[in-house]
Amino acid sequence: MSKNTIVKNTEKQNWSMIFMILFGLAITIPLMFRGLYFEEELLPSLIGIYALFIVWALYKSKERDFKLLSTPIDYLFMGVVLMYLLSITYGVDKREAVIEFSRYLAYFIIFIMAKNISNNKKYEKSIINIILLGGMLVSIIGIGTAIGTWEYTGAMIYGRLSSTFQYPNTLAAYVVALYFIAMTALINEENKILKGIYGLTLATFVFSLILTSSRATWLIFPLVVAIYFIILPNVRKMESILYMVSSVVLSIPVAFIFNSRIKNPTNKLWIMFILTILGTGMMVFFISLLDKKLREMSTKKLLISLIFIGAVLCAGVVYVINATTTLVMENVTTEDKTTTIFRNIYATLPNVNYSLEVSYIGENNSESPYVGKIIIYNMNDKGQLKSPIVQNLIDIGERNIKIDFTTLEDSVGIQIHFQNIYKNTKVEFLDANIIDSNTTSIIKKIPLKYKYINEAFVSRIQTISAGENSFVARMIFNKDGLKVLGKNPILGAGGGGWLSMYQIYQSYPYSTALAHNYLLQMWIEIGTIGILLFITMIVFMSIYLFSTYRRSEDVTKKTTLVGLAVTIIAMLLHAVVDFDMSLPSYTIIFWTIMGILVSNLDIINTKIDRIVSRLNKISSKSYIYGIVLIAGILILNHSLILYSQKYKIEGATAFANNDLDGTIDNFEKVVKYDRYEGTYKMDLASCYIGKYRETNDIEYVKKAINLVDSYIEISPYDSFAYVNAANFNFSIGEVDKGIAQLDKSVELQPMKTGIYTQKIVGYRAVVDHYLSQGEDKKAKNLLAQALGVKENIKRVNENAYKPMVINNELVQSIGEVQFMYENLDELQEIANKGLRLHFAYYFDLDINHDGNIDMLQTYSSEGSKIGHDYMTEGDDTFIRITNEGEMFGFKYVYPLDLEPNTTYVVELKARGTTKPETFNLYAWSNGSADPNQGSHLQISITDDWQTHTFEFITDDDVISGAQHIIMQHNGNDTGYIDIKDLVIYRR
Repeated sequence: MSKNTIVKNTEKQNWSMIFMILFGLAITIPLMFRGLYFEEELLPSLIGIYALFIVWALYKSKERDFKLLSTPIDYLFMGVVLMYLLSITYGVDKREAVIEFSRYLAYFIIFIMAKNISNNKKYEKSIINIILLGGMLVSIIGIGTAIGTWEYTGAMIYGRLSSTFQYPNTLAAYVVALYFIAMTALINEENKILKGIYGLTLATFVFSLILTSSRATWLIFPLVVAIYFIILPNVRKMESILYMVSSVVLSIPVAFIFNSRIKNPTNKLWIMFILTILGTGMMVFFISLLDKKLREMSTKKLLISLIFIGAVLCAGVVYVINATTTLVMENVTTEDKTTTIFRNIYATLPNVNYSLEVSYIGENNSESPYVGKIIIYNMNDKGQLKSPIVQNLIDIGERNIKIDFTTLEDSVGIQIHFQNIYKNTKVEFLDANIIDSNTTSIIKKIPLKYKYINEAFVSRIQTISAGENSFVARMIFNKDGLKVLGKNPILGAGGGGWLSMYQIYQSYPYSTALAHNYLLQMWIEIGTIGILLFITMIVFMSIYLFSTYRRSEDVTKKTTLVGLAVTIIAMLLHAVVDFDMSLPSYTIIFWTIMGILVSNLDIINTKIDRIVSRLNKISSKSYIYGIVLIAGILILNHSLILYSQKYKIEGATAFANNDLDGTIDNFEKVVKYDRYEGTYKMDLASCYIGKYRETNDIEYVKKAINLVDSYIEISPYDSFAYVNAANFNFSIGEVDKGIAQLDKSVELQPMKTGIYTQKIVGYRAVVDHYLSQGEDKKAKNLLAQALGVKENIKRVNENAYKPMVINNELVQSIGEVQFMYENLDELQEIANKGLRLHFAYYFDLDINHDGNIDMLQTYSSEGSKIGHDYMTEGDDTFIRITNEGEMFGFKYVYPLDLEPNTTYVVELKARGTTKPETFNLYAWSNGSADPNQGSHLQISITDDWQTHTFEFITDDDVISGAQHIIMQHNGNDTGYIDIKDLVIYRR
């Protein structure tokens, strides 16, 4: 070999090493930045990946035999990327389509580079170790945040570990995936010290998994372990099972103890964690000393050993589950706060009488109303909680209580809440049993507190089967996603398709930016063509994998294939029920592992391979230069978007300082550099209108109109874009255009109550304009259209899986519109009396479709039988209040916003058959020294509708939002009270 050849080879190795190190940084650094979910972190990372690829690809293009694409898998993945590129031309959100294409091009680049770098087995091992090191770093960042050693925003969410991903389920899927990478590296490693280090890594990942409290991953993990064990070569099975057991025997119980103490963390928790992983590493080290003997173990001995280990583990699990103790709930703070522990019981049957018998010890050191509370709910198959039965624990000392209850027809079980609320109170629940009232036998002994299981873990497990769980929600997301797909089934809706369109088709009022199903989201974005390309790629990879595994006689290679394949299976399984793949830092790891796996697959010389071989005759430089060109364009695009951030900040500062010219100058640059960012187009349009008012230059109006039209064009499925555009058009007198845009906004978000409120507010603004111009007929027609939202809401709820969410502002807005519609001719007369409408209510709205009129509440004293029925009579709707009990009860409208030191006039339209002493009205304010702000007592009503009025002035200690109007029926009267509407004026 000549000296020049040696120099060239050395230089080539040096460059390869440099690229390997830079690649390792490219896949690891993104893990530090909140999953790369946010653009200010995503775009620089993409720029870095593109820059690395450009240098790497141009360097590799000098090699005569280098092929950028070499397998059908490569071409199929490139097809997926090209579908994302194509979707930019027709996508429903141009900006999101560009960003999504950019992400997939980066994934493709990562995949290609990982595949090529891993052709060198030394570098492959280095990349795997870098991946594991990144996983350790991510886990330790999260654990350190939980302990309080440092801060990382979002690393702990509601007591669940999420680390740098800011989402616990993604962290759980990530550490599970890396667990199998680490296990494979451990099995293949010959160095005993390194084996111990890999064992330490395994323990860290299991420890982190427990702290995430991720239910789906807890279910997936054992399944994937079984798959791994089944397909692992037999000679590696025994050592693998021992390594697995050693990885969990300390980490799981200690993680639970750790989790129970992070509410009051100390640095001692570090000792707990470090000793756990070091102890695991030592166990793995000692097991590895026997690895040769373990590999020579006969099948019979292997089975016997596995059965024994399984029996011991099962016994341990049974013991832990059944080890319970008393439940102590105490509030030692100076403020009242509700602490709740709940238990789901599925041993009950529907339509059966039961009793809950509870023994407790109560302490009350603050003269609070009670020391604790027990609530029994019926659960239906949707997880909805109904018909609560409440028992306040008033007595102190050791007590026994019995609570009788009957399950509902649709009950699949009950949920029991044990609560402590008041300061300086304590309740210790000693025993709790469900008793069959007919047989008096115990049907369920309720586990109050588990000795060895953290309560957060118990709650997460129970919600898996309670219907509160997210599984049902995810199934509905899938169902709604298929509706979205139906709009663009072949090519898809482009990047951001789900976010832009799901609210049109959603089955109940949920809010999620992502579909929680990777395959479905991809299907929505790039259509049937795109998803078939992806699935075909996975199928080809599986075929190559099976063939390579079957033909290989190298146990180490087989183990590597199994580990990589199972890692991908674990990540894909979880991605089908969550949005992990929407976090680019996680997905970069996925495609890195895919690249490493493909580099280990053998070409099987099928007809497809021969077609690919012919495609490979196309100059590799053509592919390289094409991708380099696109990457360069994206670097420029992303750099401009990042550059626009400077002007966004400066523009916001100028706006805050009332510098209109400065705001316009900066926002014009934002729109120029980030051309598909719609909200700044709207902001700039508003500034142009402001400038028009200063200068009377009509060109500013024209510019503003063009910007708003452009905003709608690039955001055709953004409901709030239409609301903003409508408000703009109202401001320039384009009333009809604005009304049409408000209607479109509701069409795009039919399950969102807030959008109906915005529509009514917009209609009201136009109505007020028409009234000021004396165009009463137009105003009345528009009010009638606005009232159409009542039927719209009813129609939407009838077809929904779950109804809309109640919104008191919407109830009040509709009431005011209805009042104006019915009293349009009297509005001036009302104003002449010095009155202004403050609140109007018509007792007929049920926005959340629960069978109860919104904002109407009930209070029933002991001995009262207060109730009401919803009635219709011709065009009239009203409620009929009855109370055949001996004591008073009342219906009340809540909440109302009354201001202090203000005069109000209340009008209530009523009729009925009760005696005068039966019916009273009150204006009540919670929290005031004297809650009774005004009243109208012993009201005489007749069979005819009459308006009953009283006036009052609110006290100076009234807190707005805590008021209600009480309609009291005193009982001892078989008569009824019909209530049609309630109106409050402000004088």
